[in-house]
Amino acid sequence: MRLKDKVAIITGGGSGFGEVTAHLFANEGAAVMLADIKGETAEAVADSINREGGRAIWATTDVSSASSVEAMVQATLSAFEQVDILFNNAGIESFGTVIECDEAIWDRTFAVHVRGAYLCSKYALPAMINSDTPERLAQRLSRYPLGRFGQPEEIARSVLFLASDDSSYATGMCLVVDGGLTAV
Repeated sequence: MRLKDKVAIITGGGSGFGEVTAHLFANEGAAVMLADIKGETAEAVADSINREGGRAIWATTDVSSASSVEAMVQATLSAFEQVDILFNNAGIESFGTVIECDEAIWDRTFAVHVRGAYLCSKYALPAMINSDTPERLAQRLSRYPLGRFGQPEEIARSVLFLASDDSSYATGMCLVVDGGLTAV
């Protein structure tokens, strides 16, 4: 079980990618909070996970509302006492070009996609950071082939390369600066 004893918050957990991810996480041992603006769908997914032997709770959550997100994170902490994983998955679909897009639709899309990810991170990250024990930090560090976390100067030099004429012949590339983490 790859997520044994972990707690995950999944926004948009009542359907689609969120629902499938919630089942997968639960099958891998995680307890999950299903946060969705459509509470009835989140409740149905949580019930399904619980019937299958997993641990799941749900909350009707508008990710664009600070008070709604804060209440959801607090409910997660009340039920499971920690947060280890945040999947900012909530999203809405809008179609058409920028010229065709109604401003109200644009505003709501931005509120859910951008403000929602910001608010969920703002309220969940403190709990995630507080759960970093020395053992967890050592475990995270052990995944890096270089055996250490990157320094701000190392990242800044990579950004400088991309911003300068030194990268004038580089097009359509990904510059991975992660201490070898993605190479393992």
